Amino acid sequence: MSVQEYLDKHMLSRKIEDAVNAAVRAKTSDPVLFISNHMRKSVPSVITKIIGRQILDSRGIPTVEVDLFTNKGSFRASVPSGHVSGMYEAVELRDGDKGIYLGNSVTRAVKNINEKISEALVGMDPTLQSQIDQAMIDLNKTEKKGELGANAMLAVSIAACKAGAAEREARVPLYKHISDLFGKTNPTLPVPAFTVISGGKHAGNNLAIQFSTYWDDVKRLENFMNSQVTIATSLGFTCLIHFEEEICLVLLEIMILPIGANRFEEALQMGSETYHHLKVILFVRTNFWD
Repeated sequence: MSVQEYLDKHMLSRKIEDAVNAAVRAKTSDPVLFISNHMRKSVPSVITKIIGRQILDSRGIPTVEVDLFTNKGSFRASVPSGHVSGMYEAVELRDGDKGIYLGNSVTRAVKNINEKISEALVGMDPTLQSQIDQAMIDLNKTEKKGELGANAMLAVSIAACKAGAAEREARVPLYKHISDLFGKTNPTLPVPAFTVISGGKHAGNNLAIQFSTYWDDVKRLENFMNSQVTIATSLGFTCLIHFEEEICLVLLEIMILPIGANRFEEALQMGSETYHHLKVILFVRTNFWD
């Protein structure tokens, strides 16, 4: 291929001329930087590579991390790993080899990212989030995403979402990009929920149920002091409950929602103050809080 053929194939002469003309019109003080940025904007939005790997989360348990590459950069995402999961939740794909990380390794999920998912998504536009997610859903043959692994799919989806935000012309913040994807013109932060009574693996008891309560009802917890109470890994209070019926008899609220806060900051403060107030009550009643 000759030089002229190469220039014609990629329309380089026209693109360079357009960039120079734009710099002249803008009369920028740094035309080289302006031209560079102008040319960068003309690069098509496309996923060029996806790399998955196994990392350790804050508890030392393996989880999935992804680097997703486009023509404009790389974007990283890792996924949380819940200590417990409900019967309706999507399935994390773990290796199950008890000799390695007690069966918690995620090398199978990582392999799915680097092979099946990568093959399906490379070449797609990262701004088309719903199409990216649907492509992964179509690859998965199981209802709860156990074939590819919900952990693999979520990591890629988050990385793609970050890439999509960066690929937009104004390079919008991630929260704004997500809001736009859902058609929300006035995005708002969600109301935080705070656990105050914990169950399951977090707490070392058999309590699996969850109830919610409003802010005004939280002081009912003061009456629930008939069992030794401690702090669970989810930062909720827990006690030695063996049957769900027991807690139904003495308490119907185990989670608080700071309804009425005007700002997210206030909502966090309400939850924090309530939690620490309950710790004091527990110490006074039981001489034990940790």
